[in-house]
Amino acid sequence: MTKTIIENRLKRNFPNIEWKGKYAHDFETVEGFLHSNTKEKLICFKLNSFHISFPIESKNNPFTEGLDVDIFLIIYNSYGIGVLIFNVTVGKAKADDLIFLRKCFSGKSKVHIDPEKELEYDLKYDVIDKYIQKVVLSFSNVLAKSQTVNTNLIEIRNAPDFNNPESLLKRFPKEIYGLLANDEGWRFVPEIVARDRINDRWGTRDFFLIISHYSSVLSINLNSSPRCKKYASFQKSLSDSYDQKLNPYFDKELIFNNTVTGLYHGPLHTLVEATVARLLLNQVLEAERGVNYCSIGGFQKERDRIVSMMKKLAVFKIKEIDIMSKVINKGLSNIEDKVRLQEELDILERTLILKYNRSNNQLIFVVTLLGVAMTAFQFINPDFKTHFISIIAGIGLLASLFYYVLCK
Repeated sequence: MTKTIIENRLKRNFPNIEWKGKYAHDFETVEGFLHSNTKEKLICFKLNSFHISFPIESKNNPFTEGLDVDIFLIIYNSYGIGVLIFNVTVGKAKADDLIFLRKCFSGKSKVHIDPEKELEYDLKYDVIDKYIQKVVLSFSNVLAKSQTVNTNLIEIRNAPDFNNPESLLKRFPKEIYGLLANDEGWRFVPEIVARDRINDRWGTRDFFLIISHYSSVLSINLNSSPRCKKYASFQKSLSDSYDQKLNPYFDKELIFNNTVTGLYHGPLHTLVEATVARLLLNQVLEAERGVNYCSIGGFQKERDRIVSMMKKLAVFKIKEIDIMSKVINKGLSNIEDKVRLQEELDILERTLILKYNRSNNQLIFVVTLLGVAMTAFQFINPDFKTHFISIIAGIGLLASLFYYVLCK
């Protein structure tokens, strides 16, 4: 389907759908810079925005004015997968505040959705699941059961008194662990455990770092730090010194003021594709359960489909971004499950080959035995000679049919 057709179908359930303005420009700029030119171009839309407030009466509540939520949809057109992104921008907040917000989106705490402030909503079941249903219904008259994978991305952009992410990790390992694990009991986690859990990380700038833990990614992007400001100025002066036009990716407005969580440096794009890979793996693993391949041909066809599907995932232009992808995919167990799936496919293939060889040997033995028997019978009964050739042809035909059924 073309983007126009997709947009028209979505408009039936999302009349405010659009893709324009700063967020669209920023998203496309980052995608164009980080991804391969051969990659499928993503189809993106902003579906809606809404405002949430919280039934909390406390002077220490940082969400007293509520929060705006922007809802984006990314569609992988070639294999019918959509990714819904609920983007929230929070001002000054503590680890406990962000953990509470995550619990709201996982359905463990209630919120108000303006303007209906007298009602409490479960964001997961009353909002997220409903949006999933409306997207599915946009492309089907029947609400089919759809598989889902939930992932989370938190980005820290401003940490006063800290100029690099490593110093932040060294000072607050438990809080960082709490954000990643969505664990409100982070104060009681042994520090050695917290440090171990936040060990899978990546970064090639001294003001940027990502950490992956299960289905969560934490991006520490200190874009208000002196080092980041110096980085932006350096990119501009470097382009000027060679009389080159500055790449839009290094525009200061994009570096400092983009409004989508995890957009700059690529953690959002990488997590989206890792989430798609996780969904594809889940589909394959679920399909494999209880499947009894009775033929080599059927197995090879399914294996080729799986391999083709996994190859569709994007390849980044920049090798270091590819390494970040491995870190995030490791957190989602994608790499581990791909290896396990390949091992299972190899074992199954060897089993089917042995089964085929055994059946083939039995067939050859039977045909040989019948041939010997009929030759002997010919000597005993000469009248049998006229029927001998047609009988052999019939046996050959049956053998060919048996071989076809086994290998198709």
